[in-house]
Amino acid sequence: MSDSSQGPGWWQASDGRWYPPQSHPTAPAAPLPTYGAPPPVAYGAPASKKSGMPGWAKVVLILGGILVVLVGGCTVALGVFANKVSNDLTKGCSFLSTAEAKKAFGTDVQTLQLGGITKIANAALDTRVLRDAPSCMVTPGKDAKIGLSRVAKLDSGDAKATFATELTNAKGVSSDKGNGITVSTDAYLSEEAVKLGDEAFCTTSILTGSSGVLVRKGNSLVYVSVAATAAQAENVSNTGPGEIETTNCTVAQKVAKAVLNI
Repeated sequence: MSDSSQGPGWWQASDGRWYPPQSHPTAPAAPLPTYGAPPPVAYGAPASKKSGMPGWAKVVLILGGILVVLVGGCTVALGVFANKVSNDLTKGCSFLSTAEAKKAFGTDVQTLQLGGITKIANAALDTRVLRDAPSCMVTPGKDAKIGLSRVAKLDSGDAKATFATELTNAKGVSSDKGNGITVSTDAYLSEEAVKLGDEAFCTTSILTGSSGVLVRKGNSLVYVSVAATAAQAENVSNTGPGEIETTNCTVAQKVAKAVLNI
């Protein structure tokens, strides 16, 4: 890395420093010593024109892209990441199978349980609700009828109290810090009286670009949040976010029903 360009192909990262061509996020990662580690993910394999890019490859690109931003584009770190995450790419969501997700979302998707190093995907997902609950990432297929989504499920004897806290947070919270200073958080409640399960509410897309629904049924809580597609995002200036949020809340409710078996 350098404080200035050293020649053709050098690129400037978000930290303001310059990096050689081979360290660019789009460049193939340099092979790592094996030391008995599992083989690295094979990049550059041609995708079938009929099926498009496979779901696991999209997951690698999404998670890898997040890691590149976090570490400043270091090729070695990306290679280590690929080795560590490769064995987890076949682990579907523990509470929502890919088949169930496809039916609920009404489109081609793939599910991935988030845990360990794959938790870095939370940087690209909506974690405003049930932040620390077991979560899965849902990646869209080639038709891209939905955006990147998060499904979280929490089973707890305090589910009712947790729901109340999440609803309060969604309405926005003001805290008196003394000396006439009050700090307020942004509200992201879209619709409170949602008739699903024992109680439910929908969220707006403020701050995250994703919106969805939190549902409680007995001692189980499920939050499903769906990001806008590229086509929806381009149309926001004409329709505003309300139409997308309503659509995403409807889709999210179908997914929540599948998780909660209702």
